[in-house]
Amino acid sequence: MWKYCRLSNKKLQLPIMSDYKGHLFNKEAILEWLLTPGREDYTDAQIAEFSHIKRLDDVVELHGVEERADTLKCQYGDIALGETNAKLVYVVPCGDVLPRQALSGGRCPQCGASYRESDIITINPTSAKTTKSLQDRMATLHQEMRHHNGKLRKPKRNRMDQTQPTKIRKL
Repeated sequence: MWKYCRLSNKKLQLPIMSDYKGHLFNKEAILEWLLTPGREDYTDAQIAEFSHIKRLDDVVELHGVEERADTLKCQYGDIALGETNAKLVYVVPCGDVLPRQALSGGRCPQCGASYRESDIITINPTSAKTTKSLQDRMATLHQEMRHHNGKLRKPKRNRMDQTQPTKIRKL
């Protein structure tokens, strides 16, 4: 979970991204996923698990992570991903990866970006409670017409807007 991309099963390498569930991905794997609309290169299980990733707005590029000695480490606190009891999270507006206990006051200690409590995403959550709260967050964002990264969703338009009269061209 901490060393391999959830989509390609290849070793994680920078740049890495995460979805609203806290899963880690190689950016290259996400781009390949998005550029393969028929999903012919993927299993049915992968298609079901990652069907929520439809555009780059559905993932966040993570910052504050570096490769050292064949492992990824959080720069803030020098913590290896997955090799400690520290719960690692990222802040959605900026994508900075931090230990959970480093966050307080509504400002990212790494870059100073402001965030809401709901913008803190646990990386690879293990508890059902955390997973449920992440799903609830996404449901709230969906109601607010927002993507995981906080950007507004564009409303879907009908091909033929019924409120506009149809123009008929004379030949």
